[in-house]
Amino acid sequence: MNMRPKMKLERLSGPKPRQGTHRRAVAAGGLTLALALSACGAKSDDATDNKPIENLRVVAAFMPTSLDPDSTNINDIYTNYQVAAQYMGTLVRIRPSEGSGDKLTFPDDLHPELAESIEPGDKGYTVTLRDVTSPAGNRLTSEDVKWSFERMVANQSVAMLLLDFARVDLKNPITIKDEKTFVINTTTPTTLLPSVLENAALGIFDSVEAKKHATPDDPWAREWLKNNTASFGPYTVEKFDPGNEVTLKAHSGYWSGSPKIQTVTIRNVPDAASRAQLLQSGSADLMLGVPPTEWAALEKNAKIQTVAMGSPSALEIWLNTTKEPTNNVALRRAIANAINKEDIAKGLFPGVGAPVADCTAATVPVAGFTSAVPNTGNLEEAKAQLAKAGLDRPLQMIYNSATNVFSESAARFVQDQLKQVGIEVKLNAYANQADYQTAMDKREWDLNLGVQSLFINHPLYELKMFLTGTSSLNIPAYNNKTFADLVDKALGSSETEELTRQACEIAINDDVPLILIMSFPYTVALDKNVPGARSYPYDRIPFADLG
Repeated sequence: MNMRPKMKLERLSGPKPRQGTHRRAVAAGGLTLALALSACGAKSDDATDNKPIENLRVVAAFMPTSLDPDSTNINDIYTNYQVAAQYMGTLVRIRPSEGSGDKLTFPDDLHPELAESIEPGDKGYTVTLRDVTSPAGNRLTSEDVKWSFERMVANQSVAMLLLDFARVDLKNPITIKDEKTFVINTTTPTTLLPSVLENAALGIFDSVEAKKHATPDDPWAREWLKNNTASFGPYTVEKFDPGNEVTLKAHSGYWSGSPKIQTVTIRNVPDAASRAQLLQSGSADLMLGVPPTEWAALEKNAKIQTVAMGSPSALEIWLNTTKEPTNNVALRRAIANAINKEDIAKGLFPGVGAPVADCTAATVPVAGFTSAVPNTGNLEEAKAQLAKAGLDRPLQMIYNSATNVFSESAARFVQDQLKQVGIEVKLNAYANQADYQTAMDKREWDLNLGVQSLFINHPLYELKMFLTGTSSLNIPAYNNKTFADLVDKALGSSETEELTRQACEIAINDDVPLILIMSFPYTVALDKNVPGARSYPYDRIPFADLG
């Protein structure tokens, strides 16, 4: 039975998603997208023992060092994304509609969670909370929401950036009407806000519990929330070994009922082959992040179910615009034209990866935009631009060899392709996220190879969050006022598509601060005995829906 009331949301008209193998997902603002689901439920049920799973053993490529869903440490923002979604209660949540099979639509699959209803208005969204109790026994109130939103603004981290993107009034984000009703104030009318609210970084804290651990020097309980949780989600954290392991315990008072899986242990196993072996031997039940090297073998295993989830993610090269020689736009254009995206996609993840011809990692195409560089590259143009730029030394390219499953092979592809036009590249691999982040911050690199995963599947999200401003999210340190003004104008305009196209022309075709190479799904593998596995967007799987 569907316990979730219908949320009042306005659907935006918009372009259809670009088509491609395993391309799927949910788009901000109500754009409908489709997924090709890989092998979930496709194998014979004969291999299923039908044993109930009460204790789920999960192996992952990395683990957070903090439980704070909106950490000011950029390392933890990404590593905690999967984990925080399990214990943070959010106002809305993405759930596949009953009977939706291998397709999800948006906003039909965006349901009220802690909210009972959300209604848009000219000056914001009016939200009514449902009757919810935290694991600490405290009832959810509008004061919890107000404290949580004010904490987001004070943190000046991802949550604040998401609120700003959705046009929330950062000076006065919440107006309380009564104990259960409040208004999320916006500076302009927007349809982007509901899709932002499902992010775990915007989870609602049990402020009564959190305030017990606040101090005059730490009014937002940041130190305590590094190793403890206080929210209204389906799980709470029972044990936490930073960077290594976390144990989740089901919240018996969760509003829709206690999860069937009572305990979840998530363990850090960096080596992909080791994670796959643990799954196949029965020592693990779920493997998060299946790289191409393990995908084919797991697909063929009758005791394993594999799922390719919708993910607005892309393998990208960021070019350092702050130093020579990559501050030369002719050199950046030469590099872009030398890259053969088709060969890289076929070589890295055959049949699953797809070359990106659009201007962002979002699966929603930008109407009217055509890449200046074909997917197969243009070697003659690359040589011409290189001659114009001149280059008297090898380029330094950094990448994370631990968390990026494509990095080693992708780096070799890029190195070989650039060599064809006379550009020598020295590779610098970092075996952990902390060292990689330190190298990024020093900005001594020329090229930076990595994966961009979008929290919001919308072209403007990547353009705004990752190519404007001075935060560490703007990895190329790209600075073009005309571009930035177009993006800001597009966020609140009736001419969004045309303004977005113009912004893409400036950044991606003209200035080239980044090169999008390949899109791919988020892949997981589960023991066949774990029921309820379905495709979810945004690189995560809710454990409360399993079992």
